[in-house]
Amino acid sequence: MLEITFFALASLIGFLIYNGIELWKRNKSVSRVFVDFLFLLYILGLLRLTIFPIPFQTAAIQDSINKLETEQLFIYNFIPFSTIIQGISDAFIYNIYLLQITYLGGNLILLSPFGLYLYFLKRDIQINSLWLIGLASSLFIETLQLLISFILGFSYRQFDVDDLILNSVGFVFGYFAYSYIKRYKMIRR
Repeated sequence: MLEITFFALASLIGFLIYNGIELWKRNKSVSRVFVDFLFLLYILGLLRLTIFPIPFQTAAIQDSINKLETEQLFIYNFIPFSTIIQGISDAFIYNIYLLQITYLGGNLILLSPFGLYLYFLKRDIQINSLWLIGLASSLFIETLQLLISFILGFSYRQFDVDDLILNSVGFVFGYFAYSYIKRYKMIRR
C-alpha cells in the first residue's frame, strides 16, 4: 500500500523550511504562517480521506477486488442526485439515518475549509468564479480517484457526480461562512 506518510513528512519539512525563511526575512506574519500551516494539515487530511492509501502490490489489489460486493470492477455514478436520492430512500427503508447524514454532511464539509481559506486569500471573488473553483477542486479529486482506479484495474474509490455537487456547495458555503460568523459576532456585541 502506498501511504501518505512520506508525502506528508516531505510536505511538512518543506513547509517549515520555506516559511522559516519567510519569517526570518519578515515577508510573512506569524499569523499568516499559522493559517497556512492549518491549511497544509487540512490538505494532507483531505488527501488521506480521498486518495490514500493506494494499493499497488498485486496481492493488495487482488485482495481488494475479492472484497468487492459486486462482480463489477468499476463503480461510478454520472447521474446527478441519484446517489443522494437513493441514500435518503435507504435511510427511511433501512433506518440508517446516521450513515446517510454522515455521507451527505461529510461531502458537504469536505471542501468547506478550502473555501474558507480562499476567503482569507481573496475576498472579492464573483459567485460564478467561486462555483467554478469549487467544482474544479472536487472534479480534480474525483478524476484522480477514477484515474488511479483505471490504473489499478478496479474502483478503489467510487467516482460520483453527486460528490461533485455536494463538495462544490460545501466549498461555496466555506467561503461565505467567515463573513456570516463575523457579521453575527458584530450583531451580538
